[in-house]
Amino acid sequence: RRVRGIAIGGKMSGKLFEVVPIEGKGMGVIAMTTVPAGTLILQDADPLLFYEAEGGDRDSLDRQFARLELLDPNKAERFMELSDCKQGDDGKTPWGVFWSNALSCENYRCVAATACRFNHSCNPNCQWSMHLEAGGRIDIFTSREIRQGEELCITYIDTRATTAERRADLTRKFGFECGCASCIAADSSDDALRVELRETNAFISTHTLRGELDQAMACVEKVVAAYKEAGIVEPFLLGQAYFYGFQLSEAFGQSENARGWLELAAGEYRKTYCSDNELMVDDVRECCERYGVVMYE
Repeated sequence: RRVRGIAIGGKMSGKLFEVVPIEGKGMGVIAMTTVPAGTLILQDADPLLFYEAEGGDRDSLDRQFARLELLDPNKAERFMELSDCKQGDDGKTPWGVFWSNALSCENYRCVAATACRFNHSCNPNCQWSMHLEAGGRIDIFTSREIRQGEELCITYIDTRATTAERRADLTRKFGFECGCASCIAADSSDDALRVELRETNAFISTHTLRGELDQAMACVEKVVAAYKEAGIVEPFLLGQAYFYGFQLSEAFGQSENARGWLELAAGEYRKTYCSDNELMVDDVRECCERYGVVMYE
């Protein structure tokens, strides 16, 4: 089933993407025009299935799906059209479809008809967020400029892991070995950089808790540089690093430096979260108001 996506929020007009078959991947999402970075390309506001899942309770999922079949057979049919990477000789199961497609936020799981057609890349060009207070609505933004005909991808895992770790994680969870550009081009130096990046990121908190603010700031700067060197441009990760820089500069009493870091953080978070996603942006928004930084246009 092909789906055409229309721009949201007035940022662009016309059809932005199409859900089509992609060789070797099943269905996927292709840009139908050039799309600027930071464009809200999709709001999937009517999930097929959204609920709070404690652990991996199959009985709970079966009850949720039975209820869906009873109340909305059309949604149940569309749910079962999605991929099932755990499919055996007996065909698809609701359990397999759910765990092949569900997006997670805290204890909540969401399966959305269009958002779940976005394939994985370890160097994604889109970023997603889930709005719990809006019934599991999934928003997807472009992380960089997208060319016409380019596949739109999100990430299913932590892209800071090494190539072997990422591939193992994807094989275990989703049954495929990643062949994205980052995995194909990766070498030992790239993996070493990612290991160092994770370790340095952990040291930010360690140094901060010890009151070693100079060392913590040095780690922030090193993490930002490592993200760029490794080609990791996910707005959430960069925004988090920049916000650390803001907090540390504020602790130093360096208001101008703090403002600079905050402007960088706001620029990244703006690509990731809509203005009504209060759970995600309240802390950053409050800081922006104090410093006169525009969070949303």
